[in-house]
Amino acid sequence: MFTLNDLSLCVGDFNQVINALKAIDAGEYSYDHVSSIHSNGVRRKTDRLADDMVREIRDARKSGRTLPELSDEYCMDEAVISKLTMWSSYKDVDPHLKSEYLASYLANERISEKQVKLVVKLRSEGVSKRYISARTGIHQSTLDRMLSGKIGYLRKYYDDGTIPIEYKGQKLYSYAGAIKARSKSAMSLEKIRRIRNHRYNGLSLREICEIENKSIATVYQISVWQAYWDVDPELKISYMAKYKDKGKSNAA
Repeated sequence: MFTLNDLSLCVGDFNQVINALKAIDAGEYSYDHVSSIHSNGVRRKTDRLADDMVREIRDARKSGRTLPELSDEYCMDEAVISKLTMWSSYKDVDPHLKSEYLASYLANERISEKQVKLVVKLRSEGVSKRYISARTGIHQSTLDRMLSGKIGYLRKYYDDGTIPIEYKGQKLYSYAGAIKARSKSAMSLEKIRRIRNHRYNGLSLREICEIENKSIATVYQISVWQAYWDVDPELKISYMAKYKDKGKSNAA
């Protein structure tokens, strides 16, 4: 029978406590094995895991388990799990399986269309990235890359405006606000409309950049009404629908 003293084995997280005690009770791990966990619930860096456990964790990730799930189950930091499953650590354990396993991780961890829509919906409602990460199971660093337009296989969602690209330090402003605060650098109404018409007529972001001598970030934000949102707002829905149709035809 376990006593309250056993709870000191893994007090960093209640779920970790339960998992540790269940594992001992089921005979999966020994008391000594679980007692190697720090009081904050994370295994000491100097502890050497058994090869069988390393294989078990790698197999679990290959089957589709996420890093947060494995972190909770094994009372290890996500970074430790990630290094272990990517062969950055324990390189001597089954090195011949590395390529196969890494390929399976990539296939399992691709962001689905359902996840894309949920992320965009939550972000539009002002939900924090931390909460979105917990809700969708997408790691926060991956979420940052996704919303910065840096994931190649999501390009169709960037091109059709489904995923609004967020640029760090990029100030978005209205046309009226730009005229009032930055009269010298404000873009003309004619140029704003011309950029949007270029994209409406099927030109790529890069082609528009070359024609108008503007950065991809600027062209993108103008074309999806992130910047100068108060210029012809009644056209946004029809233009965005056109971008989306164009993206689907390119994908086909």
